[in-house]
Amino acid sequence: MSILEKYSIHKGKIIKTLLCKYKIFGTHYPKKFVILTRSRTGSTLLLRYLQFHKNIFAKGEIFSRIQNRQEQEVLNDIFFRKYPFFIYYVGFKIFYYHPQDRSHSNIFNLLNEIGGLKVIHLKRENVLRTILSRKVAGKTGKYSAYKNINKKNQTKGFICLQQNLKIELIKQRNGKMNLIISFLPKI
Repeated sequence: MSILEKYSIHKGKIIKTLLCKYKIFGTHYPKKFVILTRSRTGSTLLLRYLQFHKNIFAKGEIFSRIQNRQEQEVLNDIFFRKYPFFIYYVGFKIFYYHPQDRSHSNIFNLLNEIGGLKVIHLKRENVLRTILSRKVAGKTGKYSAYKNINKKNQTKGFICLQQNLKIELIKQRNGKMNLIISFLPKI
């Protein structure tokens, strides 16, 4: 793949990220969502697919380690600010045990108070495969196999209706995962 081909695949994502990160041209407050899950459920793959959609701004594990910041401050940075006109949905991924650098956290209470928040509860049906996957990842140091997702292969093994993004079931080569709450009505 030439440099120009790589650039054309990623230029839309780069522009979207820059506009959102640096708060350029903020005009409205988009709808909010969180991906609630545990490790080794396919959440990184789901997050990457969502990041490829032009109308979605999705962040990773922003509550994994928040250091000296307050939970509300982190939430404000992503949910309670204006975004460019083309961003309809904004969200992030959070594990049940986040933040990892705090013994007590009120993040789930704060999330519960947000009106209209959509929750994608991602669970893996086969718990044994989850445990084995975590062990293998720990030994190999390889936590994600999806480094080179692009527009051509973004729907491989993934049921996603581009028009209304009603995501119901994800199948992956090593097991089944269910998306509990369908979300994101037709745009």
